[in-house]
Amino acid sequence: MKLCTEILTHLSLYKKAYHAVFLPVCTKYSLTQIEADILLFLNNNPEYNTATSISSICGLSKPNISTALERLRQRNLLLVEKDANSRRTNRLTLLEEGEHIAEELRECQKDYFSRMLYGIPDDTLQTVLNFFQQTNENISHIIEQEKQDKKGGNRNVV
Repeated sequence: MKLCTEILTHLSLYKKAYHAVFLPVCTKYSLTQIEADILLFLNNNPEYNTATSISSICGLSKPNISTALERLRQRNLLLVEKDANSRRTNRLTLLEEGEHIAEELRECQKDYFSRMLYGIPDDTLQTVLNFFQQTNENISHIIEQEKQDKKGGNRNVV
């Protein structure tokens, strides 16, 4: 199998398995995957408590986030408040029931990574992290180049 196909296949499998471990909790609380992702993200990263942060860090679309946030708000799992310094920014805070569900999701996440990484030596994990850091940097350059190309800029080779 070609390298690019292998990488994409592995990423797809990781994502499929990752979402599968959350299915019992999502079913229990009638959550969509994106709603679960948002609850878990806010629980793990309370400092990134805006829809823009969720979109840019998680790679989720703003319309999907907006719909999920409204549903979470209506279910009293999440509080949405205007930022005191910026009227255009809403701050997101998990409410008690949202925290409870997020903790269940977090346990699923811990279990997933524990099982996925079982038996892999620390030095191998560090190599994988280095790989992702480098590829993320390369991808950031690609995205920037594509933006420049759309504006009529020149393409720089990495």
